[in-house]
Amino acid sequence: MNALKTLGSWKIETEHSRNIRRLLLTQVVWLVILMVALQLQSLLTFERLFVPWYVGFIVAVHLFAPRDVKSRWWRGVQIIVIAGFIGLCYFVARRAAEIISI
Repeated sequence: MNALKTLGSWKIETEHSRNIRRLLLTQVVWLVILMVALQLQSLLTFERLFVPWYVGFIVAVHLFAPRDVKSRWWRGVQIIVIAGFIGLCYFVARRAAEIISI
């Protein structure tokens, strides 16, 4: 019975490691596509890169979220989500200040 628990936890860790690899691969591919598309249109700025990347990151996080057990890597992803939301709020506030001052 004890070996079955060990095997079960190993299976869960394998699934979690696959999910984090998929999440990272998705983000790298998404970031490269965004950079190339924005560069081809001569629109590449940090703000224009960050906002669609963050939206894609949120979508990928929801797709690859662990269903049952929240692992250690998931807490790191949640910290990135919170930090990204703060960055998004900064860009929105800065843009609103530009519009109001005109």
